[in-house]
Parts: sequence; structure tokens; C-alpha cells
Amino acid sequence: MDLLLIGHVIRAHGLRGEVLVEPYHAASPLWRAGSALFAVPGARAGGADRVEAEPTHTLPLRACRPQLSQGQTRYLCHFEGVGDRTGAEALRGLALAIARDALPPPGEDEFYHHELVGYAVVDRQGRTLGTVQGILAAPAQDLIEVAPPSPAAPAAGDEPPETWYLPFVAAIVLTIDRAEKTIVIDPPEGLVP
Repeated sequence: MDLLLIGHVIRAHGLRGEVLVEPYHAASPLWRAGSALFAVPGARAGGADRVEAEPTHTLPLRACRPQLSQGQTRYLCHFEGVGDRTGAEALRGLALAIARDALPPPGEDEFYHHELVGYAVVDRQGRTLGTVQGILAAPAQDLIEVAPPSPAAPAAGDEPPETWYLPFVAAIVLTIDRAEKTIVIDPPEGLVP
């Protein structure tokens, strides 16, 4: 099953089966009653939020409400079939995922983070600056993780070059082309290594 990780259970909350959830994308419309989430033990999101694993069980959301905690949005969630603290404690540490094909289609100028992985990052002059490794949700703005182009003939034992981060803001990210799988940027001086 092709799943996208959307969060993980931090801990039980209260006595009636609620859990505190760390969402990977708090603004997602998937955090609402009726969403069918899958429990994936041991998985953690990387830049792509994608995992190919068999979930242990389905967790339909009965209720979900935001809670601001330490400057970031988390959710208090109540799942069908979890009615007490013991049941909620059993969910601690589980990753929560959704089937990729269950996502609603994005709008014309909208993109899911996972679909940008592998896109080429180029400057206005067409020079390739790297490849998208993932999108990291950050408090101020999302960050695009970029791996620099690999040298044509790396020496034996050479470490791959370190990734760098690009703010995902309109002033820097000029266009995203689905057909060409490219992101055109206009980075300020000193941003690109």
C-alpha cells in the first residue's frame, strides 16, 4: 500500500480515549472527522513523508481539534473504537498515514509536498542548482531540502555533498512546472552553496 505519513501520536490525553497528535502538515484538510487514517508502527516522516508499508489497522477519526502547544499546532484526536486511556496509551508512538490515492486533487497552483520530490531546482538562467529531496514544515515557512548536483565522476570514498535549504516563499520560488518537473528560483545572494 502506498501511504503518506501525516503525523504521529505523541501521547494519551485525558481519560476518554483522546490522543495528542503531532501533524506533519497542520493545515491539511485531512485532520477532520471522517478521515480514515492508517496506523504504521515505527515509521517516521522524512522529507518525502512517503512510506511503503502495510498498516497494522485503520483508525477512523471521530473528532479532531487543534491545540496550540509551544508555538505550534498539534491536534487532540479521538479515534473510533478508542474509548479510554488504556486504548489511547496503546496508540502512543504510532505513525499516522493516509492512502496516497485518497488525497483530493490539488488546485491549479497547489502542490502536495511529496509530489515535488525529485524536481530539478534551477535558477532564472536555467542553471541546475540541485534536486528536491523533501519539503520540511517549519514554523515561519516551509523549507525545500535540495541536494546539490552530483559531480560527474566522484572519487572513491567521497561523501555526497550536503543538502541545503530553500525557503518555500513566493519571493524566491518563482514557478513550479509539473510537466517539466522543475522549480525555478531567484535566490538571494549567499543562499545557494
